[in-house]
Amino acid sequence: MNQPAKFIKSKLLSDILGENFSPVARMRLFSRGVQPNNRLSRYGLAAADKGCLACGNCIDACPVVREKERFQWQQNKRTSMALEAIVGDDCRRCYRCVRSCPQVSKDTKEYVFGFRRTEKFIHVLLAGSIFTLMATGIFLYHYRADIPTFDAGLLGWLHTLAGVLLMLVPILYWKMANGQFRRLLKNSWQWNREADKAWWEEFKAFLRHPVGKVLPHWREFNPYHKFWVCYLCVAIPLLAVTGIINFFSPTMPGEGGWAVFYAIHSLVALCTDLLIITHLYFKLLRFLIRTTADMYKSWKKTGTFHYPFIYDQKKSS
Repeated sequence: MNQPAKFIKSKLLSDILGENFSPVARMRLFSRGVQPNNRLSRYGLAAADKGCLACGNCIDACPVVREKERFQWQQNKRTSMALEAIVGDDCRRCYRCVRSCPQVSKDTKEYVFGFRRTEKFIHVLLAGSIFTLMATGIFLYHYRADIPTFDAGLLGWLHTLAGVLLMLVPILYWKMANGQFRRLLKNSWQWNREADKAWWEEFKAFLRHPVGKVLPHWREFNPYHKFWVCYLCVAIPLLAVTGIINFFSPTMPGEGGWAVFYAIHSLVALCTDLLIITHLYFKLLRFLIRTTADMYKSWKKTGTFHYPFIYDQKKSS
């Protein structure tokens, strides 16, 4: 690969994909457009090879559009320009719009799909270590005295290995995806007092009246997301330090003068467990609940479990 092409892929594409803004329109600029086998050969009607076809694939694929508009019928609102207008800076960088666009070439899609692969791998390691620590920690805390010594020791070593993995996750993230790691920390520790306060007010109103109020926009660096990152930046070192002290303490956990470190470790772990349950709801369960509610409404209305009423033109007019 020559130097200009390498520069485009490593610098320009990375800068675009690092922004919280829909990238599909700009990804077409790095693509070859409609290929000859897709173009009318006898009539000169297929022009603007890299222009938007207004197929609406990106609109249908975008989760932000789904939450804001549910569906768009009007053809002039089924373009990449309309996608940018609807999504704004609420883009979650899932890149489904790029995946669905017929104008983006395969090599560009491959680069886009792999751009956050390391970040997702780190997220899986983080989630796996935290859930392992949660399960083994709760079990050992409540039932250590009621299970055989060998099983308790095995669970203890599993808990220790998960703790070591949790300590290594930030280091791996920094070594494997330094740019994305710095971007995460930079954006998570920047707080906009007025905007974040308004977001929290909407969030509290939703918690008080989840049926009548709408959940505030779930953009990538919303206050909830930033709180989670800031919390982990504090909780992981605390868990690591107190866990190491408890591991090498000369007494049993929670005994003698070492009990204070055991208490701190248990308290931080308890707070993390509660926050994890909350996190699961907002990242996964609320979508399942919404889908189930849609299926129930559809069954009451049409007698089937698919819900065509979300495409009601009155809702998007």
